[in-house]
Order: sequence, then C-alpha cells, then structure tokens
Amino acid sequence: MKVRIAFAVAVLSLWVSLTVRAQDTPIHDPAEYLSGTLPVLYINTEDSVPVTSKEYYLQGSYYLDAEGFDQYESIGSAAEPLPLQIKGRGNASWALSKKPYRLKLDKKAALLGMPKSKHWLLMAAMRDWQGKGRDHMAFEISRRMGMPWTPGHVPCELVLNGDYKGLYFVTEKIRIASDRVNIVDQEDENADLTDVTGGWLLEIDNYAETNQVVMTDVDGSKLRVTHHSPEEVTPQQKDYITQLLRRTHEAIITPDKGSREWEEYIDVDALARFYVIQEAVDNQEAFSGSCWFYKDQGDTAKFIFGPVWDFGSSMGARNETESQYFMYEETVSYVHNHWIKEVVKFPRFQIAVRKYWKLYRDSVFPGMEQFAIDYGNQILEAGKADYKRWKDGSSLAIDVYLRRYMRYLDNKRRFLASRWDTDWEFPKGDVNLDGSTDISDINLLINVMLGRQDASLLYGDPDVTGDGRVDVGDVNAVINAMLGED
Repeated sequence: MKVRIAFAVAVLSLWVSLTVRAQDTPIHDPAEYLSGTLPVLYINTEDSVPVTSKEYYLQGSYYLDAEGFDQYESIGSAAEPLPLQIKGRGNASWALSKKPYRLKLDKKAALLGMPKSKHWLLMAAMRDWQGKGRDHMAFEISRRMGMPWTPGHVPCELVLNGDYKGLYFVTEKIRIASDRVNIVDQEDENADLTDVTGGWLLEIDNYAETNQVVMTDVDGSKLRVTHHSPEEVTPQQKDYITQLLRRTHEAIITPDKGSREWEEYIDVDALARFYVIQEAVDNQEAFSGSCWFYKDQGDTAKFIFGPVWDFGSSMGARNETESQYFMYEETVSYVHNHWIKEVVKFPRFQIAVRKYWKLYRDSVFPGMEQFAIDYGNQILEAGKADYKRWKDGSSLAIDVYLRRYMRYLDNKRRFLASRWDTDWEFPKGDVNLDGSTDISDINLLINVMLGRQDASLLYGDPDVTGDGRVDVGDVNAVINAMLGED
C-alpha cells in the first residue's frame, strides 16, 4: 500500500511540475544579471523540469564556475557537467518565491573550498533580505567561539535551467560524518540493543513530525525533539531515546537548582558555549526550533548542543517585540524557549556561561566588524543583481544593513556586559558551586588533597582560605561556613 501511495504521489508531483513548466514562465537571462563578483553554480534538471517538490528528487546535472577566483576551484563544465539530484527544502522559506534547495551529488565534491560531500544545501536568504548576513555572521561567531563544527556557508550566484536565480549560499548540511557531526552513525531500524545508545542526531523542533519524541514543558507547551539520525527506528531505539530525553527533562525542570543530576545527561561546557552564541546575536527562536544536539554511542556519552543553525530571528529581526534575554525576565517571547529557562538557574551553568562570555567579549566580538565589512564588499554587487531579479526579496543597501547588524551586536554586548561582568554571588565555602555549602564541598576538597580530583577542572576555587594551597585549613573553613561561623 505504501509503495502504491508513494508512486501515485510521485506521478502527481511530476504532473504538477510539467504543468508549471508548460506555463509561460519568464527566463531571466544570466548574461543580463550575473555580477561577475562571485562563483556561479549552474544546475539543469532533465528536460528542464521545475523543482516543485520537497519530497522527491529530480535528476539533473551541475557545474561550478569559479569565475577566476583563486580561492575556489571550478568543478565540471558546460560541456561536461556532473550528475546530481535536486529537490526543495525548508518550511516557511519554501513558501517564498525564491526557493531553497537540497542537492545530492552523484559523487562527493569539495564545493567552494569546503570538505568533500555528496550532500549540500542551497540557501536563498530571502527572509534575511536586508543584509543577507544573519546566518553568515552568526556562523562565523560560532567558528570563532570554537564550536566542534560549524556548517560552511559560502555565497555564490545560481543559474537553474538557464534562469538566473540570484544570490545563494552553498551550505553544508547537518549530518553525521567525520568532518561534520563526528559521532557513530547508527543505522535506521537497528535491532542490536548494544548499539541503541548512539549515535543520535537530534533537534528541538517547532514543527510536528512523525520521527519525534514529544513531552510537555513546564509552561504547558509541547517540547518536540526530532530524531534525524536514526530516523526510522525500532521499538527498542524509540524506547531508549524517549526514556533518556524524559530523564533529562525531569532533571532540568527540578526545583532543586543545587542538583547536579542534569549534568549526567548534558555536557555543561558545550551547552554554555552554544547558549552564549545564541545570546550574543539575540536569537529569539533559540531552543524552540532548529536547535540541534547530538549524542555519541555509549551509556556515559552526554548530549552535546550544536551545531548552530538558522538565525533568521536574530539581530533585531523581530523588532516588533523587545529582545529577550533568557537569564532575565524583562519581556515575554512569542516562542517557547525550551529547557534553557530552567538550565540558566543552575549556578554551575552560570559559571560556565561566564567563561564563554569572556571569550566572546575579549576575542570574538572585536574581530566581527572587519568581518562584516569584508563580507559586505564580497556580496555587494551580487546583492544588487539579486535585487534586480527579486525586488521584494533583496536590498540595494546590504552594506548599510550589515552595519546595522553590527550596531545590534554591540548593543547586545553592552547589555550582557552590564549583567555578566559582575561576579555571581555564591555561599562562602561552596566549592562545587551548587548553591549551598555542605558535606559535598568537604568531599571535593578531600579528593583534591588526595590527588583524586584535578583542581584546575573545577568551576569553583578549592582554596577557600585564599592562602595559595588546598589543605585541612580549607576543610575547616567549609565546616565553619556550614556552622555559620567566620
């Protein structure tokens, strides 16, 4: 039955494509539009059938003309194009006139200097029509913050079936691979119970899908976690990931913010770094959709947040509401930012955030202005051609808007500095920074003294007395603090 339905849908999709092709669709001559300032990707589908489906690939061919830019390499040619498949992609972006696409090459290729792969995306940036820089700049911040992997995102111009489509971005697709998300690639419908622990490639999603675990968040909203890999799962796989996510959820929403149970499931540092990036660009939809995280194989492997993705609602994109800062409650967002509103209440997470905030403040932000200027110069002429092609989906003032983005980043930096450049208050003797001074702090000190715990790996300072060493004096200081004595 499923095969017959799939075949019928495929036939209907082809009929729609042929019907659209038969209409008098104007062709925008590349010779009248191409800027000559970026590489050009040429794609042709078989019989020039339009790409109208997100579900089914069309057969086609491609070649990449580097246009003489030394940093890029041409691939194929008009005389000898290479085979590929192409289909649509996206949710809200697919409904726009300038479409995003998904590519599957016949053989791996290193497009525009990025590592070889068969799987690529063509992002249209039509929702970011003003400066076409929100994703590009946020991805660069992610790279400079040292995320394990950030998708490559390189501008080019696209010609599809002889029609100039404008300024696009060849983008690496989030997937499990040695040079992307480097974890074990667990098979779909895996029946081996020893392997169901991972890898898992997951997304906090704001769209309902069949391959999801759905929970109820503290505010009554639906918390949807999509499992992208594996996608098709056995009951054993489904039960494993469902139970693990539910235990994680319960550990996060506990009213006891001195608890460290949640750290058994989530890598604190990875989440803190991911969170600082979201705050730095004021991504209002962070932790509500397009929020990726993953887990490698093994019972003790923790969830790692990242890679970053989709910053369409960042840097002032939603100015009709005030910016939301998750650690504070100045405003109410129009989206549900799952988990993070509870996680930020844990003192140890706050300390980790402070570490990555300093990295952003001192090392990353200062270089972003020049990056924005260079990027604006790179795409300026192609942006003009894109405006000529689309009008309502582009801008003639890309450089102006990129400067506006930088002002927004600077304003957000100043706001965060007013909160995060002051020390958080913790009880005296709270060595493990769990919000209270108790026997766990004494145990930690003893482990440091016996060499069982590396003091440099702690968030808190075991030298409670401040005399430059960790010894019984620090244990006594903690005991005194527990007794309320100086």
